[in-house]
Amino acid sequence: MADIFDFMINKKKLLKARRKSDKKKSGMALRNLDRELGYDDSLILEVSADQENIEMLDSSWSFLKNSKILPPRSFKDLNNHSLIGEPINDDLEYFLPSLHEATLKSVERKADVIHFGDNRNLEILCKVIAYPGDPRVMNSFYEYTVDAVNFLEEKMDGFVPPRDIVIVEKDKNYLEDFDGKIFLTGRYFLSYFASVEDLDSGKRLIDFVSKVGEGGIFINEYCEDDGYICLSCGDLALLSPISEALHMFTSSFIDQYCDKLEQEDPDTYSFYQDKRLFNRLSESFNESVSYLATKEFLEMRGANNLIAHVDRIHNELSLDVYNDVPLAINWIRSKGERGIREAYDIYKHDPGEFGKSIGILELQ
Repeated sequence: MADIFDFMINKKKLLKARRKSDKKKSGMALRNLDRELGYDDSLILEVSADQENIEMLDSSWSFLKNSKILPPRSFKDLNNHSLIGEPINDDLEYFLPSLHEATLKSVERKADVIHFGDNRNLEILCKVIAYPGDPRVMNSFYEYTVDAVNFLEEKMDGFVPPRDIVIVEKDKNYLEDFDGKIFLTGRYFLSYFASVEDLDSGKRLIDFVSKVGEGGIFINEYCEDDGYICLSCGDLALLSPISEALHMFTSSFIDQYCDKLEQEDPDTYSFYQDKRLFNRLSESFNESVSYLATKEFLEMRGANNLIAHVDRIHNELSLDVYNDVPLAINWIRSKGERGIREAYDIYKHDPGEFGKSIGILELQ
């Protein structure tokens, strides 16, 4: 598949598959489709109400300011972005279902417009694309991230934070040696690229649709060891360094738990059947610990004025996978000063036992 998507590495000009007689008509139609298929306001980060308070902070917190940065809309736009990691091509319909659907819809309709036949071959992958931030802003983001993950190391015995923290630079790609790193970006995007080939004519069309990444993401696809993290400037950067570092370090705990369940009952075990429960366990630990640890970290930094902002972000968690987070928070708080450490000690040995401890009904 790599030869199909060489443009992502070399940024060469694409050969657009169009019939010469329809070139002008097709070009207009494709531009209309661009407006229709996937570049709506939902892909733009809006400035939150609390940004007024962030605007009043000194320059050391400048990385918390949100901005309306549009996702890349054309291959020309990619010249201003950096590419990170290997392409992701497994379970894409589950990774970001709405983006997967929008990409398929876009590329298929564009192929129809430029008269591809019905005999087609379609391939799709996901790529992390980063927009570099202002160097002065990124330096403060770097210092905050280093301090945050070091603070987490002090809270949990045996926790090893990522040490290789990289400020993404303009016109530089990170396609090798990305494993175990944290990449700091002005904004990152998750882009689904699709290649459709007319098998009768040999013509090929490549299209993509992008979504703004929010806060941070941990990706361990195609990584030999730890995976890598992308973090974005904006108000969610208060929580994302600790949250994603936790995801990176504790991902092996869930893997070991899955192996244990499979060994105990190999005939009935199904990872995909239990995947929702695994995600709930992961988020109940990681989000509760990152929330409580971030508040404690900000207190230590003397940034008590930002704690209400952390509470607001936390209270806006709305996905079902976060439903058990309040249970975990209450349990950790009930253990006093050692709550985070006790939660970590249980979770690293058996995530299922942690789920039982906090009261997840399916595990009782």
